[in-house]
Amino acid sequence: MEKELQEEFRAQFGKELRKGAFKEFANAAFDKNKIGEVEKLFEGKTKELEAFRKELSEIEADPESHKRSLREKAKELRGQIEKAEQFIKDCNTTKSTIMQTVEAQRQKGAQYLERAKFADTFIFEE
Repeated sequence: MEKELQEEFRAQFGKELRKGAFKEFANAAFDKNKIGEVEKLFEGKTKELEAFRKELSEIEADPESHKRSLREKAKELRGQIEKAEQFIKDCNTTKSTIMQTVEAQRQKGAQYLERAKFADTFIFEE
């Protein structure tokens, strides 16, 4: 293979690999920013959950908690508590998934750069 053609291919291939690395690192940074949004949702739901629990404990401590309206309110609160706990669990799962994705993207970007570095010095021999 001609030396000039080989140089052209080497430069083009290295450029493509660096472009791939850039994409992976950019995607990782974008996804990492989503963690803050998930944490805000988590914090908001945690505060809501604490309020539900407090209200439920007040109802249960009320000497008139045997009244139908209070029993119904307590039942409603238990349902809201269950939903809030599930939401918090889902936030943790989502955060963990994002972190795993970010790490995988960073590793893939690093692999692209490693290959680009190799491509810069590669000499094709027939």
